[in-house]
Amino acid sequence: MNADSPPGLDRRTTAGAGRRRPLARLVLLAVVAGGIFLWAANWARTTLLYVHESDARIVSDMITLASQSAGVVATRSVDEGARVKAGQVVATIDSRQAKLKLGELAAELESADAGLARLDAEIILVDRSTTSHIASAESRLVEARAARESAGQEYRFAESEFQRSQALQGGAAITASRVDRTRADYLKQQQELARTAAQVKTAEAMLGEAKVDRQRLEVLRSDRATLLAKRQEIVARMDSQRADIELRQVVSPVDGVVSRTFITAGEYASPGQRIVLLHDPANIWIEARFRETDIRRLSVGQTVHVTVDAYPDETFEGKIQRIGQAATSEFALLPTPNPTGNFTKVTQRLPVRIAIQQRDGRLRPGMMVEVYVDLK
Repeated sequence: MNADSPPGLDRRTTAGAGRRRPLARLVLLAVVAGGIFLWAANWARTTLLYVHESDARIVSDMITLASQSAGVVATRSVDEGARVKAGQVVATIDSRQAKLKLGELAAELESADAGLARLDAEIILVDRSTTSHIASAESRLVEARAARESAGQEYRFAESEFQRSQALQGGAAITASRVDRTRADYLKQQQELARTAAQVKTAEAMLGEAKVDRQRLEVLRSDRATLLAKRQEIVARMDSQRADIELRQVVSPVDGVVSRTFITAGEYASPGQRIVLLHDPANIWIEARFRETDIRRLSVGQTVHVTVDAYPDETFEGKIQRIGQAATSEFALLPTPNPTGNFTKVTQRLPVRIAIQQRDGRLRPGMMVEVYVDLK
């Protein structure tokens, strides 16, 4: 208290301060009560009209581009964050050895084609030659058989004449010279018949040889079939080699963004080794894990309000697209059976897929979000 202040003024100041303290307490109490009421009203509104879940994140199909052939990475044309188009080559595996092998197979194919051409020409030549020989041999055989038939008739006539002359020999009806003449004719026709029979056998032998020569066609055709099968094998190996060369170009299957790279140019890549990981930023959705006690309040098509932790001042909208048919615990790598009999009941969660539209490419896989399912 100031020694120079009037005593009455000090008492009035003290009395005014005493009256203001209960008023301040009442105002503070009213503010706290109003805040609690607003929080309770908002909580009741959210509980009754929405299902809220914070265990949710943005998801996309993460596409791993891997090497299907072993070799040194010759080039890698993209970096993390780069945008790629469908069909764009993002990396190449050294293909020099594969191309050399393809050249060797091409030379083998040319050799096989040349062999096939030679066999085709030989088959045509043998076919024409043996056809001519067989026709000539058959003609000679027909001629020889006709000569043998004629000689046989002459032989039988000469034989009958000789026998008749022998029967008349000794009488006055025939002379000895006539008998000798019929004997000579008989012996001559016998020799002629033997000669024509020999000609028939010769013609038959020549026809058999011509037919045997024609069997060379079967051998040549068999060789051609073997060479043709070899050619087809070479063609198949060339196709496989071309596919291997093509697969040494790692191509993006979709329009997307490179999320991560795992290997650089100059490193050795094994088949199946990851080179680039990418995703399509336009193909995103929200994977939320709802408590099993809330599933009964959800249905496909319900509107969902979404807040993203990265953009707290913005609200996004989505729709429930699919509700999981099994709890997430069923997909655990290490299941937790209960062989001891001790049991603690834990509320399970089921995955729910929520469709959401991309907004200027800002929504990225892995971002945490909170979802409010509109029960109205």
